[in-house]
Amino acid sequence: MNKVYDNGEMILGTAAHVRKYLVENAEETWEIEDILNDIKDLIDDTIVAINYDHGMGYSIDYWTRNDIVKEYNNYE
Repeated sequence: MNKVYDNGEMILGTAAHVRKYLVENAEETWEIEDILNDIKDLIDDTIVAINYDHGMGYSIDYWTRNDIVKEYNNYE
């Protein structure tokens, strides 16, 4: 996955790309400090989904290489 998706409620991408996206697009650093701290130890290729549309915060779901159950090539 080499893209970051943001639909206005959630961000989806690899941990490395999401970190970069957040730093490049945050209006204020205080807005992303907690999220960056929460995902700082994730391996770069970990898939991360951050739901930032919660009324009182955010939630983070992630999938590592250990969670892969099947791999497809070229939309098979």
